[in-house]
Amino acid sequence: MSRHPYTYSADYIRSLANPNLSRSDASSIRSGIARVLDIDDYELACKLSTYFQEHEEEITKICLRKILYDHSPNRDLASEKAVGDALHSANLKTGFFKPTDFSKDINNE
Repeated sequence: MSRHPYTYSADYIRSLANPNLSRSDASSIRSGIARVLDIDDYELACKLSTYFQEHEEEITKICLRKILYDHSPNRDLASEKAVGDALHSANLKTGFFKPTDFSKDINNE
């Protein structure tokens, strides 16, 4: 089953707003934006999903860096190496993560 377009578009909105935001809430935001712009929700979901998939690695790193920086007393965890290590330890090759995916790593530092 494909995650395109609705899941990926919700994950992109979560990456912009707050990774703690639920996909359901992100979908409501997307639907509201589509109404305001007077475009079909599916069309907006497709555009956001395509952008997210094309930039997924960069978006994931930015979100992870923010989570590590915001939730760690040791701001060095937000370094490029720490981000890479956290991505590797979580085995994230594809897909959007939840902040709780890294809570164990963050709390152990």
